[in-house]
Amino acid sequence: MAGSFYAVVAGKLSKDPESRHVAVQGEQKLVAKITIPTEWGWTEENKVTTWVTAEVWGKAAEPIITYMSKGFMVSVAGIAVLRTWTNKDGSAGSGIEIRDAKVSWHTTKAESEGIKRDEPATRPAQRPAAVEVEDLEDPFKDD
Repeated sequence: MAGSFYAVVAGKLSKDPESRHVAVQGEQKLVAKITIPTEWGWTEENKVTTWVTAEVWGKAAEPIITYMSKGFMVSVAGIAVLRTWTNKDGSAGSGIEIRDAKVSWHTTKAESEGIKRDEPATRPAQRPAAVEVEDLEDPFKDD
């Protein structure tokens, strides 16, 4: 595939995942599409935002549609292709599309909504009971 490469991108979802069904060999396949903005540049004045979209197909798309939402921290890996287009105002736009993406989650739904997890109850550390070496059975001993 000319102009493609393998890429790994991490960031927060810019919006809720989109879903659609596509007919493949007479069978309907679920497709989830997610969008991640990435910024790069040396100073604030020359920062550039690159929009990365990723598509996940089949059963792997189900949990993305069900559980992910805007603000989720994810990493996406797959074959990347540079896309260019013309905006409504006539200016050129470009972005990266990751096909057949593998998505890893780095945020829970509660964390993405700003809900703090309950802190575990603090209790004093208990030392395990001492075990004498002579008390243990030798698993390799012949009977």
